[in-house]
Amino acid sequence: MITLHKSHTLKLVTIFAVSGSLCATESGAEISLPTATSATTNIKLSVAEKNAALVSEAGLGNLDKVRKLIEDGVNPNYALIAAAEHGHEDIVALALDKGAQVDARICPKYTPEYFGFFPAITYAATFGHTHIVKMLLAHKADPHNYFAFTYAAGFGHIEVVKLFIEAKSCYLNEALFEAASSGKTEVVKILLDAGANPNGWRDITNTLVSAAKNGHTEVVRLLVTSGKMENEYVGKALKQAIFMDKFERDGTYHSEDPKDRTEIIKMLKTAIERQKDTADSEDDQNENYQNTENDNAFLAAVKVRDTAAVQRLITTGVNINARDKYGMDALHAAAEKGDLELVKILIDAHINVKEYGGCALVKAAETNNLALARMLIDAGAIDNASAIVYAAEKGYKDIIKIFLDAKIVFTPEDLLEAGLVLPEQNNDEIGNMILAYIDKNEKVLTENRKAR
Repeated sequence: MITLHKSHTLKLVTIFAVSGSLCATESGAEISLPTATSATTNIKLSVAEKNAALVSEAGLGNLDKVRKLIEDGVNPNYALIAAAEHGHEDIVALALDKGAQVDARICPKYTPEYFGFFPAITYAATFGHTHIVKMLLAHKADPHNYFAFTYAAGFGHIEVVKLFIEAKSCYLNEALFEAASSGKTEVVKILLDAGANPNGWRDITNTLVSAAKNGHTEVVRLLVTSGKMENEYVGKALKQAIFMDKFERDGTYHSEDPKDRTEIIKMLKTAIERQKDTADSEDDQNENYQNTENDNAFLAAVKVRDTAAVQRLITTGVNINARDKYGMDALHAAAEKGDLELVKILIDAHINVKEYGGCALVKAAETNNLALARMLIDAGAIDNASAIVYAAEKGYKDIIKIFLDAKIVFTPEDLLEAGLVLPEQNNDEIGNMILAYIDKNEKVLTENRKAR
């Protein structure tokens, strides 16, 4: 998944033209591009070569050569994106004046190197080109751009973040997660003040949990004192901090930048002590953990796949939606075991599939369990795209097709994230499958984004 904390690396890109389309490669790669000089001599260049020349000159900031190429009929969208990445405001302004589409994505075909159809604002925001981001927003660039906002937040580009807030981007919570995960304290403060909800995105890898795990003391302090954190995440954050601190200290986990989490652990323990109705153990921080003896027996029976006991306890009126002290529900536990019979029993007993089916779908995706995925989807499971990302990481094309055919509520960014984690094997086929879905369902995906 695309995150900006130390366990993952953002793939920065340099754009260039290939086969008539603007595509991308990793930053720093050596690329041989024709120049405007060759494009304006007697040498006859193809359309792709002219596009490449425009990208080259725009990236270098050669305004006059860019103007000449555009006047000669080369698509100004290429100049817009290249100049936005490299911070050339005058060329961005020229490209827009010459008719470039502000949200243009010019690589409609999936390539193994990268999804090359990010709009100019993504590049400008990623590299912190504030004035260009402002210019693009003034020209009606879409502020609801997941990658642009979250990359800016993760890299700590404060002024760019403020522009997205002013534009009322819908990705406040996601941006907060990236900023917290990367230790960008000032950005975290700005986003919290703007109304971002630290509990509002991701479940297992919550904003506070990620900050504590990565050892960002001041970010943890901000989140804990914000008064916005839900109790269960404080407990989870404490467990992660203790876990990582122990593993780094005893050498089990090697880190190039080991953190001292002593202050974080102290803060979180103090916060837990102040919480109302707190159990003695931090494992009992889940406020939903109020199970009867029968509820616990039911969950235990599911975990050991004792079908007869599960059926018997259901007939006694057990709370089928109960969770254990770690937050795991029966459907998740059964899916983790891949037990289709148990899953069907739980579904027939009316377990809350809409609430719990997402985690179960992720388990189906991780194990490429097609039958389980179909059963959960038929029962009404709703996923926030985590499942398709997990399936993409493993290269499981058949289960990805099931998710796409089921029209689970995706956004364009969900599907892009799935594409970005594809392994080399089978990535062309899966990538093209995802892109075909985006092309066919663009309107619905955009509506999903706004609704979410």
